[in-house]
Amino acid sequence: MPGPAYVWRLSRTPALTPLQLAVWFGAVAAVSVVIAIGFASIGLWAMLPFAGIETAALIAAFVVYARHASDGERIELADDALRIETTRGQRTTTIELPAYWARVETHRGSRCEVRVRVGRRSVEIGRWVGEERRVQVARELATALRDIAAASSSKLGSDSFAVAGIEVSTGAIRQ
Repeated sequence: MPGPAYVWRLSRTPALTPLQLAVWFGAVAAVSVVIAIGFASIGLWAMLPFAGIETAALIAAFVVYARHASDGERIELADDALRIETTRGQRTTTIELPAYWARVETHRGSRCEVRVRVGRRSVEIGRWVGEERRVQVARELATALRDIAAASSSKLGSDSFAVAGIEVSTGAIRQ
C-alpha cells in the first residue's frame, strides 16, 4: 500500500499576468510610435528608428518575462521517495531522493536558505518564494519526513529496521 502523499508547489507570484503585461507593453509601444510619427511629420525622421529600437527592447523584455513567469518547484513526498521538480524557463529538472535519508537544513544569513540533503547531495528549495513561506515549507517537509520514517518503522518488527528502504532483521541466528 502506498504511503501518504504530500505535495508543495512553490512558484513566483508575478505582479502582472502575461496578458496584462502584453497589454501594458503594447500601450507603451503605441505611445512611443505615435510620438515618433508626430516628430517624423514635422521633419524629424530620426525619431522613427529610436521608436523601433524601443519597441524591440519591450518585446524582448516581454518574452523573457513570459518565459520565466511559471518558474517554480513542485515537491512531492510519497512512497518513501522525495521528488523535487524545478522549472526554470523552458527547462524542467527532476531529482528523486530516498525519503529515509533526506534531511531538511535551514541556513540563515543575509537570506534564509533551505536545503534538502541526502549524504553529500544537496538541493536548494524555495528560491522563488518569500522567507516566511520558505521556512513554513521547511517545517512542514521536516515533519512529513519524520512521519514517513515513523510509519515505516512501525511496519517493521521490534527486531527489524530499515536501511534505505530495505528491511533488515536483527534476530538471532539459529544453528
